[in-house]
Amino acid sequence: MSKTESISRAVRNAAILTPLYSGFGLMLYQSLYYIQTGVWMPVSLLDGLAFLKNDWAMDRTPAMLIGLHKIFDNLPLSGSLIVLSLIIALIILGVRVDRAERERE
Repeated sequence: MSKTESISRAVRNAAILTPLYSGFGLMLYQSLYYIQTGVWMPVSLLDGLAFLKNDWAMDRTPAMLIGLHKIFDNLPLSGSLIVLSLIIALIILGVRVDRAERERE
C-alpha cells in the first residue's frame, strides 16, 4: 500500500468514524446522566450548531427559515451524527464502486 493510499484510507475512516463515535458518545453521556438524575437532557441538532457558534442557531427567534429552525430544534444531535456518518459512508462507497468500474473498462 502506497503512502497516498494509506493517507486516503485514514481520511475516509476519520470522516466516517468521527461523527459515528460522537453520536454514540453523546447518547451514552445522555443515558448516564439520566441514570444518575432521572432527568433526560435533550441535545438537539440546533444545540450542536449553536455550540459551533452559528449565529442563526444561537438566535432563539430567527427572522428567516423559522420552520427549519424548529425542525433542527426537534432533531436529536446524537441521531443526526449517526445518520451523517452513514451518509458519508454511502458516498465513499459509491465513489469507490464508480472508480472500480472505470478501472475495469
